[in-house]
Amino acid sequence: LVGGTLAPIPELAAQLFPDAVPEEATFGAPSNEGGDEGPKDEKSSAVAGKIPRTLTALSCGHVVSRDALLPLAVARGPSGRALDYSFGSRSAPEMIDELGRLLANACRVAPGGVVVFFPSFAYADDVYDRWVKTGVNSEIARHKAIFREPRAAAKVEKVLRDFATSVRNGEERRREANAAHSGVSKNGSGGVSSVGSSGAAGRTGAVMLCVCGGKLSEGINFKDELGRLVVMVGLPYANPDEPELKARMRHLDLSEREVGSAGVSPSPGGKSRGRAYYEALCMRAVNQSVGRAIRHVGDYAAILFVDGRYAPPGAATGRTPPLGVSSQLPEWIQERLVIPRGYGEVQSGLVRFFR
Repeated sequence: LVGGTLAPIPELAAQLFPDAVPEEATFGAPSNEGGDEGPKDEKSSAVAGKIPRTLTALSCGHVVSRDALLPLAVARGPSGRALDYSFGSRSAPEMIDELGRLLANACRVAPGGVVVFFPSFAYADDVYDRWVKTGVNSEIARHKAIFREPRAAAKVEKVLRDFATSVRNGEERRREANAAHSGVSKNGSGGVSSVGSSGAAGRTGAVMLCVCGGKLSEGINFKDELGRLVVMVGLPYANPDEPELKARMRHLDLSEREVGSAGVSPSPGGKSRGRAYYEALCMRAVNQSVGRAIRHVGDYAAILFVDGRYAPPGAATGRTPPLGVSSQLPEWIQERLVIPRGYGEVQSGLVRFFR
């Protein structure tokens, strides 16, 4: 089985090859947040005298250099507030306002295109409406033109074209400003200035507000200047009450109990096969979305994972594998993941990366 963004691999392997024993050396250390690793010894897989098969995984990493990617797990916002974008907390006005401040600050330093992924269209609408009401929308628009992923597939192409045009126009203005050492642009105004949301003279690119699982999260390339910064808001868990999903999870749980020692064991942390599948669906959506930016060997981008669950207590830069849901990110992100000690390190890290 060969593919691109398949992580988290252990849960997928358990579905496809339930009677196989993964080699620990190739599958890495067990995740702290679930993901079915399968059995750890041959005895647990031997059923009716069958000798278990061995499953080997090979991860080739990424073609870009280590310093071409800056993934940051952001646990606190600009005001120091702990960031919690779980379903029960994400609609709180203070959470939406903190996200707006974080994005506005990031847009000041990130060149080109900024791509933001929300867990759902409904939440993206709520956030946008709140930002319009509080003026955050206007603050962001001083630096980046704002585009929103349309629900209608027929409108996606035009929105993408307009977004790309705004990004490239902004990049051209930024290059002109950088070339003018005195800080004076061709029209005599002061370089990259702060203008109202109705003006484009000071904008350095554009922001695209997208949805995980939407048209722009899969199959679309935000390469080069189109995706210099990706912002993942929360974790896009599916509705657990959706009938098809409930049936799938129930089937996996029943299969686990029926097979018993036939090669399927509870995942680390005591999670069932159904729960492991549910969490893997979420993390694959995350991995698909953030992978839209780095598309070739010469590309570079920063990624903000905005939620405290990406940096739980005890998490630290350089820990392999990371703690929490970050352990289910692709290895090429895990090995570069930075856990800032506070929001100040987030903003300063972006400044240094894009300098």
